[in-house]
Amino acid sequence: LHQLFGVTRATVNSVHHQAIKDLAPGLEVLARAAEDDVIEAVHLPAESNASPWVVGVQWHPEFQHPSETELLPTQPLLDALFEAIRDRA
Repeated sequence: LHQLFGVTRATVNSVHHQAIKDLAPGLEVLARAAEDDVIEAVHLPAESNASPWVVGVQWHPEFQHPSETELLPTQPLLDALFEAIRDRA
């Protein structure tokens, strides 16, 4: 995520009523919430997976309005997804 966003700390629109307890085999934690240590993002490294790009986030970029500039921008995450799709095609 640091490569996508260029930051080591950020604010996201995270609302937890459920959270990851145990990671599936091969998944690695990318980000945790500072307040409660809840896992906010995971990925499956490319070398351990047939797919070129697997990232999961537990915040809600789909609910974020572009005017919410205090939150981590959604576009870099979407751009990375679209680039992975183009590379796979």
